[in-house]
Amino acid sequence: LTMAGALPKVVAFDLDATLWYPEMYQLWGGGAPFKKNSDGTLTDKSGTTCYMMGNTAAIIHELKTDPKWKDTKLAYCSCTDEPVWADECMLKFDVGDGITLESAVDIKEIFKSQKTSHFRNIKKKNGNCF
Repeated sequence: LTMAGALPKVVAFDLDATLWYPEMYQLWGGGAPFKKNSDGTLTDKSGTTCYMMGNTAAIIHELKTDPKWKDTKLAYCSCTDEPVWADECMLKFDVGDGITLESAVDIKEIFKSQKTSHFRNIKKKNGNCF
């Protein structure tokens, strides 16, 4: 932060065991396709329930709807073992008002690599600002 009260230029989240549970590798033997349930959870093809952790929905919703965050970008950075499954989950997890994890994100860095690579790319995509 450059001055007291300033908000970050980017808020970045990992996916597995941060925004949702279980981690994608824990769904091996199941996985896609995912069914959206009436309670907001997802069920993979083997019947395992996937859910957003803690206050994920409220936090992402606020970042996308509260005017104080209008100059802050939302980023996801993940080295998930199943990026295609993660993409489907992002499309189906709703955080409120029809906003999904997918429609909320501004920058995605989802590939096998070290977090330092993800953050380096996020910084480049955001004009070298955090």
